[in-house]
Amino acid sequence: MMVNMQKILDGTDLGQDIYLKPFDIVYIPKTAIANANLWIEQYLTRMVPRIGFTAAYPVGSGIMG
Repeated sequence: MMVNMQKILDGTDLGQDIYLKPFDIVYIPKTAIANANLWIEQYLTRMVPRIGFTAAYPVGSGIMG
């Protein structure tokens, strides 16, 4: 059974309650922000090499005493 949640959220279709049964599948589409985030992750973050550096110094090597 397909349910148009937009009508329910708008208050135009409040006819009956919807009950879920075991193994029912509820599909919620991604928002535009989620799709944009996925695109950035797949096409920008993974394709552009990470350039950085690491700074380290010895700890407890007797520098101060």
